[in-house]
Amino acid sequence: RQGRTLHPCLQQAGKPPGVNGPTCLQQAGARAYQTSKQRAQDLPLWPHSYHWHRPHSGIKQQTPVGRLNLNQNNLVRLHIYCLIANLIFRLFWTMTYIPYTSMLTRITPDSDERASIGGYKTIFVSLSKLPVSFFVLSSVALLGAGDEAQGFLYTMSAIALLATLAFAGCYFLTPEQADAGPGGPVERLTVRQILHYFRKNSQLWIIIAGLFFASGAFGILMQSIIYYFKYNLADADSAKLAFTAIAIAGLTMVPVWMNLVPRIGNRLVWFSGCVLASCALVTLYLIPAPGVWTVTVLVYLAASGIYAFIMTFLPMTADCVDFGELKSGHRVEAFSFGFLSLANKLSIGTAGWLLGFMQTRVGFEATVDQSAATLQGLKAILTLAPAAGVLVSALIILFYRINRDYHKEIVTELKRA
Repeated sequence: RQGRTLHPCLQQAGKPPGVNGPTCLQQAGARAYQTSKQRAQDLPLWPHSYHWHRPHSGIKQQTPVGRLNLNQNNLVRLHIYCLIANLIFRLFWTMTYIPYTSMLTRITPDSDERASIGGYKTIFVSLSKLPVSFFVLSSVALLGAGDEAQGFLYTMSAIALLATLAFAGCYFLTPEQADAGPGGPVERLTVRQILHYFRKNSQLWIIIAGLFFASGAFGILMQSIIYYFKYNLADADSAKLAFTAIAIAGLTMVPVWMNLVPRIGNRLVWFSGCVLASCALVTLYLIPAPGVWTVTVLVYLAASGIYAFIMTFLPMTADCVDFGELKSGHRVEAFSFGFLSLANKLSIGTAGWLLGFMQTRVGFEATVDQSAATLQGLKAILTLAPAAGVLVSALIILFYRINRDYHKEIVTELKRA
């Protein structure tokens, strides 16, 4: 009988299979690593993939862990728990967020004051991101004392407690009156009256459309950063510099936009910010091989522009509520901000799908070395895709026509009525 020579990958020389496993995978063509450092970085992930995700023909295409039918920590069950927890969180967050944002129409009828409140809100949102970025992982290690799951539980519980106290403080300290709107008390409306309000409120639809494209562009930018740093710059850890720069942009540039609103109005602030963001992103695309700090600075400039729309869309929506009341005879506050929130969530979801679609089109595959064409495609996704989104948003917002003087006329007319 003719003898057969084993593939070198199978000649273990008496060593346990795990010793030569990664090397065997390379020789078998599963993945070729350029350096030992790259292989060492992926080695801790390989056992998880092997036991939790890789189907095995010897056990009827099941994963080893899935075949155990564990009573707890089952992968599918964990995913279901995460889904349920996320749905519950989103439900209660929305129940809080909609009245929280719609209160802007009740606090003051003045358009400039609303813009100022929106600016301060954005500053504090940006300020809250900095400690989260720097201290969450340290808190997990400290509170978990070696148990990462318990550390995350305690850390997230502490953050949830602080958030609850913040909303409670907002409830007790924010002045609100039932008849604080320019048109007086809010009436109970029928579905037909609400639909009539939305049909007449053309300016609100402009805000919703502009928000959809700008928010989606920001979502693609945020999600693309980690891919660009990991694969194009081969420095995933430095992605935190870009995320920190985005938070700093909210602290440094929002005051600039706040000072510009009384001079040029919300519409031109939104438009100018979108132009700044698109110019920064196109510049980043045109630089052949930008370094970490070049990318960080240009991401900062892009975020600086995007924060212009983030701080203005809520005050502009409040002005649209007054406009809609003038045109339809009905005042719809919560539904206006609720529909805006829905559009924002749809935009974020669309951005996530679009990101995956574009990555597939450029040939991206996770955890493997990318071709030059794929790396160029990832760069375009980070830069040109969001730039296109904010430019479309800028063009849409040019059709918005509620400026300071027109809004004063609206408020005066509503008070007469």
